[in-house]
Amino acid sequence: MDQPRDDKGRFASKVGIPSILVAGVVGISAAVGVGAEGASLGAGAGPTVGANSPSISASTRLARGKQKSTRTQRNLVTSGLRSSLRAEADSDTCADDARGQVREFLATHPCESVYRSLFEVRRGDVAAVVAVAWIEMVELHDATELKALVDRPGTGNINPLPPPRGHRVVDVAEPAYASRQDGRLVTTVEVEPITVNVSQRALEAIAEEALAEATRPE
Repeated sequence: MDQPRDDKGRFASKVGIPSILVAGVVGISAAVGVGAEGASLGAGAGPTVGANSPSISASTRLARGKQKSTRTQRNLVTSGLRSSLRAEADSDTCADDARGQVREFLATHPCESVYRSLFEVRRGDVAAVVAVAWIEMVELHDATELKALVDRPGTGNINPLPPPRGHRVVDVAEPAYASRQDGRLVTTVEVEPITVNVSQRALEAIAEEALAEATRPE
């Protein structure tokens, strides 16, 4: 979902835009450790040779990604959110699990890895799904450009993993969003509710909290 965002990468208020996550996804397995393909929207520009292939091995990407997921879940629990990891996936290419201009950018700028995780979090009566993507670029200036691009409205993003079979998210106008750059690593977070009548402020608070925990130093 590509909505106006503030200088921290969070969504600004805008009503009437559909949700990024498709409500009522059924029949799609998103088991932990099994890759799930995101929607392939838009035909990117012709890629530079080798730019769309991660520069580190699949085994290294998977080990690093699982470490990020495990650490994030542990940090979320420590922060007071009941959390469970519902799905995680390593991307075999830099761009295929992205959409829009972000997809085009990743097809032509070399990355080290793209790793996605989906968490279910609960606090009191509020339950939500938190989609986290870690995109590590080869060059620092490319990471800086990517962060600026993904924070602009209408440019696309990394596709979140689908909810597990039988799980539904509530269709909201504005999924909460937050992002951060740490050197060559860009981390994005998107949050949608599972329970009804969750305020946008509560979702944004979870997004900020999840981002902080997903990027906390080891």
